[in-house]
Amino acid sequence: MNVLLVDDDRFVIAALKKKIDWNALHISHVYTACNVKQAQNIINEQEIQICVCDIEMPGQSGLDLLSWVRDSKMDILFIFLTSYADFNYAQKALSLSTMDYLLKPVDFGQLFHILAKAADKVNEEANWNKTCTESKHWVTNQQAVTDLFWRDLFFNPMLKEASVLEHKMTQKALPYEPTHKFVPILFKIYPSTELQKEMGSSTIDFSFSEYSHRNPAKFLYLI
Repeated sequence: MNVLLVDDDRFVIAALKKKIDWNALHISHVYTACNVKQAQNIINEQEIQICVCDIEMPGQSGLDLLSWVRDSKMDILFIFLTSYADFNYAQKALSLSTMDYLLKPVDFGQLFHILAKAADKVNEEANWNKTCTESKHWVTNQQAVTDLFWRDLFFNPMLKEASVLEHKMTQKALPYEPTHKFVPILFKIYPSTELQKEMGSSTIDFSFSEYSHRNPAKFLYLI
């Protein structure tokens, strides 16, 4: 996880780097910038998850940086620092989905607490994205997983044991129950031996008809 510190005051940057225990937050890299342009260059080159940013800076402000990030569809959590308790700043920051808003001088204990919440949020989002990706992978590969299960069933003697078979079905998240019954039927699909060789000697052709109280005529094709 990476953090970007943006402030035109180099003493503030130095204090943030020194007084926050970044290792405790599992932050790998702390990048720094003294203006919006430098910050944009770093964001374009590095994976930034959290940005601690001053609002009032020469030229473009921290709010301009946040607007650019949101317009670019980048998901970076922003924590704003400012010397002024200006409600308009806070209102604008909140409208752009800011993580939090702190007044200077910075309370480092409070900032650490906010950073910890931000880090947790980043991790939760990463875990959720991983779960979604794995779910999509399962849906995409469900037929392949099912095919491999049936091939193992016929060629792996260990799967003849009921307990092993049940464990395998659970492990692969297959929609079968130990009470389901199947009738194996062998089909000769290819008309010639030569064509069969061209298709590959490992090709196995089976068709199974599954009978259960829920679905008495469900067919599985393994090719």
